[in-house]
Amino acid sequence: MGTDIDLEQECEDALFELCDVRERYPAKCADELEQCLHLIRRINMKSPRRNIIEKLDEISITDDQKILFQNALIVNKDKHKNWKRTDNEFNKILTNIDDLIIVLEQIKNAESCPIDCMIKDK
Repeated sequence: MGTDIDLEQECEDALFELCDVRERYPAKCADELEQCLHLIRRINMKSPRRNIIEKLDEISITDDQKILFQNALIVNKDKHKNWKRTDNEFNKILTNIDDLIIVLEQIKNAESCPIDCMIKDK
């Protein structure tokens, strides 16, 4: 709690000094503000610099690290293949369900179909 009061007092003191300087030296403050705004405008208008990165040294990887990376790649490829196969099977099931729904709608719309009579009876 004490640090909040100290911080608040420091802010009030700094603000008082700023206002005091502004009252005593208005022309100087106006000049400084103009220079500040001019610099900010120049910075904002300037195109960003592109730093050219020098070619990095080749990173050395130990044999153990190479084996770990290769094993991780193999595992991820296998998981991806399994997922893709499961996804294809799921899409086939959805397509079959959609086809069955269409057939059911066609049967319901056909008035003289014997299957329709059986569906309506149940």
